[in-house]
Amino acid sequence: MRTLFFIIAVSCILSCNTADQPGDVIMNRYEAVELILPRNSWKVEKFIQNGNNYTSEFAGIQFHFYEPDSLRAQLKDSSTVVGSWRYQAIPGTIEQLNIDLASPLAKISGEWRILDIMNSEIKLSKSERDTLVFGYFE
Repeated sequence: MRTLFFIIAVSCILSCNTADQPGDVIMNRYEAVELILPRNSWKVEKFIQNGNNYTSEFAGIQFHFYEPDSLRAQLKDSSTVVGSWRYQAIPGTIEQLNIDLASPLAKISGEWRILDIMNSEIKLSKSERDTLVFGYFE
């Protein structure tokens, strides 16, 4: 009987995996935003507002998303605009990226729905007429 108990106890101990800790799992693919954004510098690859293309206004601007929620944009003249960003998931509905920047970059401030995210590109939308795409700055 002791041998059987010992075998069962050893089997239970060996089957446990202590490497899996709560919080290590990304619950959905968009939560990667919090991991991907702070790793790189970003540029606006596309910005459409009310159907009008404003992409050229953001040419040469580098965006740096810092943890936990700090955002800095380096303008072409080397000045800096400071703001904030926040990832938010609304269970059962949407996931969004909230961006808050001062002038002259305030146009891209707001609550953006996350359409797609990859290591080198993040596609956002406010409506059918408002699109923002960040790409990895090389």
